[in-house]
Amino acid sequence: MTETRSIIVELPLSCIIISGDNPREYFDTESIRRLGESIKAHGQVQSVLVRPSGNDYELVVGERRVRACALVGLPTVKAEIRDLDDAAVHELRLIENVHREDLTDAEKGDAVYQLWAFDKYETLKEVCESIRVPYVTVKGGWLPKARKLSPKVKKLIIGGSTGTTSFSDKHAKQVLKYPHSVQDRLADVSVERKLTRRPSLNLSNPLYEHSRSASAHGPRSRPSPGFQPLSSEDRLSRRHGPVSHLPQARNHCRWV
Repeated sequence: MTETRSIIVELPLSCIIISGDNPREYFDTESIRRLGESIKAHGQVQSVLVRPSGNDYELVVGERRVRACALVGLPTVKAEIRDLDDAAVHELRLIENVHREDLTDAEKGDAVYQLWAFDKYETLKEVCESIRVPYVTVKGGWLPKARKLSPKVKKLIIGGSTGTTSFSDKHAKQVLKYPHSVQDRLADVSVERKLTRRPSLNLSNPLYEHSRSASAHGPRSRPSPGFQPLSSEDRLSRRHGPVSHLPQARNHCRWV
């Protein structure tokens, strides 16, 4: 990232344009309000970063601080003005956000994909070096969640990060291998029953098996005392007929 000269000024909020390209897709109003009250009482510790855009200024990083000042009625915000190209803007926004706990892995992965699309980066490793995050974290965690998770599951994870749902990135890791329709059903069961353990998000889990059956026959209820989970053979028999009719060689079976 090329170093550029910058100046720090007090900018009217009316001069700042929020582009909507921030990796952060959700802002908790109460958290923003608390930040605004802190700025109002103690002053703004860190400047926001903007770049010139016509007669106004486009916000690069610091959207929470801008929203906070607006929410508590402050007319200006302390801002650093820099001339930056599009690739530098995306890079700075991502670097600002990747170390925040309230940004989900899927949101980080989406931002990495956007950054990688610029000609500045030829490989994913170069992106990782730029944002100072290990390659294995990005490739093994962020990108699969950005690419494979259903829109509904992504929203539930955001809800989990703000405390409005019990779903989290750890839950999401367990549903990656399923189609979107199955991911959504598993997520519904997890949120409804407030399941937190790893086995709760597996198709073979008795709670999911029972909930899927109950949804087809009426309102969900707790498993009866005599309820027994289906064995692997029983489940295969229901889906494909008697187990004896299935191919015996493992190489001939595809598990989905």
